[in-house]
Amino acid sequence: MLTGTKLKSLRPRAKLYRVADERGLCIEVHPSGARYWRQRYTIGGKDKMLSLGVYPDVSLVQARERRDEARKLIANGIDPSAERKATKDAAALTFEAIAREWLDRQDLAPATAKKHRWLLERHVLPTLGAMPIRAITAADVLAMLQALEGRGLLETAGRARSQVSCVFRHAVATLRAQGDPPVALRGAIKSPKVRHHAAVT
Repeated sequence: MLTGTKLKSLRPRAKLYRVADERGLCIEVHPSGARYWRQRYTIGGKDKMLSLGVYPDVSLVQARERRDEARKLIANGIDPSAERKATKDAAALTFEAIAREWLDRQDLAPATAKKHRWLLERHVLPTLGAMPIRAITAADVLAMLQALEGRGLLETAGRARSQVSCVFRHAVATLRAQGDPPVALRGAIKSPKVRHHAAVT
């Protein structure tokens, strides 16, 4: 069983080695001196190893907590490695992840990119950011636009609709969405009034 003192005393060797804690948890010491937490487990008749972080960034107490969380998944027949990958994949498919990817790929002047990012972070992401892009409907986008409209931000609402549409088109092109919900919302919100200035004579 590992202790804080024992962990600090571990020194690198010519070859990688592991020191066991309990219930499958161990510390893996590399020749470089780097130390990684690992969790041995068996699921579906197969022996596997789960990475739990780097020591000392992840303490002994935290590593044991992560081990216990993994063991709960295993007890329910869930492979913690597969669950982690599924969570990571799902995060990559959120509106925010795809929107930032789209913005990073635009060849924009710094000032223009800054305006796009401000609009995205200030008015779009708080509502749509955490949602899986495939789950977003025209009704979700409309609710966001109507909230802006209700605050009198008609021009902002129009720009937000256009920006969300661009993100969806990027998602469709990269096979992560099947349509562009904002397209159906053209004309769904009021257009800002155009002010005509008197001619100078």
